[in-house]
Formats: sequence, C-alpha cells, structure tokens
Amino acid sequence: MKLSGAVLVLAVGLAALVGSVWAGPWAAAAVMSAAAVVFCYAWPYLLGVPAKRTISTVGALSSVLAVTSPLYAPPDVMLRYVPVYVGFGVAASFVVQLLRGTGQVRRMESLIGLSAGLLLAGSGAGWVAVARIARDFTSQDIIQQASRGQGAVICVAVSAVVGAVIPLIQPRMFSSTPIVIVCVGLFFGALVGLTTELPLPSGLALGSVTGALVGSLVALSRQYDLVPAKRVVAASGLSAVGILGAMAYFGATFA
Repeated sequence: MKLSGAVLVLAVGLAALVGSVWAGPWAAAAVMSAAAVVFCYAWPYLLGVPAKRTISTVGALSSVLAVTSPLYAPPDVMLRYVPVYVGFGVAASFVVQLLRGTGQVRRMESLIGLSAGLLLAGSGAGWVAVARIARDFTSQDIIQQASRGQGAVICVAVSAVVGAVIPLIQPRMFSSTPIVIVCVGLFFGALVGLTTELPLPSGLALGSVTGALVGSLVALSRQYDLVPAKRVVAASGLSAVGILGAMAYFGATFA
C-alpha cells in the first residue's frame, strides 16, 4: 500500500475539517459527512468482507446520521445521539450478514470489522460539536472556551499529520521509534497550549496521544503488503480522521 498516499489523504481531510470548524457547524457537518461516506464505501474493501455495496450503503447512512446529530443535540451533550446511530448501523450490518449466509466465522469477523469502521466514522461528530461550540459561545468566558476548542482542533490536526509523517522518514531506526513520535506530539501540544487558550496539560495530553496514535497506525500499516488500490488508500487515510474529531471535542470541553 502506498502509505504516502494514505498520509496525503489524512492531511487533506484534516485540513478541510479544520477550515470547516472556523466556517461553522453546517460546513463541518457537510465536510465530515462527505468524508464518512467515502470512508464507508472504502472500508469494506480494506477488510475484504462480502456484500460490500450493501454494507457500505448501510454504514454511510448511519454514519451521516451520527455525524450530523450534534447540529440538533442538546448543547450540554452534543454527542448524545451518536451511539444510537452507530448501534443502528451495527444492527443493520448484522442483518445483512445474516441474509448473505456467509458462515458463522466469516460473519463474526465481518461484523467486528464493520463495527469498528462505524465507530471510527461516527466519531467524526466531534468535529461538528467543536464547530458548534465555537459558534454558540458569546460571553467573554465562553469566548475563551471557544478558543480552547479551536486550540484543541489545531493541536490534534498538527500532531496527527506530523505523527503520520514521522514513520515515513529515513533512517528506519528513527522513523520506527515510538518515543520520537510521542515527543513530537508533546512539543506541538505544548506549543498550542502556550499560544492559545487551551490549557497546557490538555495540550500535552492531546498532542502526545494523537501523535502516538496516528504514528503507530501508519507504522503498523507498513508491515502489511496491501494492494495499493484507491479505496484501500482512502480507507487507511481517513480511518483516523473521525476518532480525532472525538478527541478534539473532549479536549475542548473537558479542558
């Protein structure tokens, strides 16, 4: 698999989402919905599960519902409906697998993999929630909290891209060192924490965890000889985008 292409997809997706957060929650919902649809139609090809088109359609529908749910959810629990729609997608996927009759072992493997994909895509609701936080806050105290939200978005996006690029750097000894990835994430987390309203401890935590997560995913993917198909590259690059939105949201609200 061409990891450089997967990293490029990740970087472009994060750049579009960061810009959409500043544009507003509807823009963030539109961008993340498009990314979720692409991801859902690519993820089954990465897993190699049967009934790819049917499963992809079910996953795309439930993921879009989950991603857009923060637009109308209560302000204090904007991710309330995400588990509902993700659960709907898992149940529908199970029904499809039953109708296909692919065998018990294969059915269980497919369901577990598809459930993971739905969770990754649905977690993208965090980007919409962060955008809504930045729009709704108006008082001085809330404006500062909105700045924390924007700081969390920047911290997550930069740490993710840098953490994904590091495993591609030569020599191999440097690129495969997890400590280096964590240290780079800590550096950007501290930088964002010192230059925005995001508290320094939150910036350090977000930067280190994000860098380590994405860097480890890319480094792990290097060990597999996957077919460099466009769908596989898209699924690999977008796999971390959704979960990073959830991290940005919790980093902004619980800072």
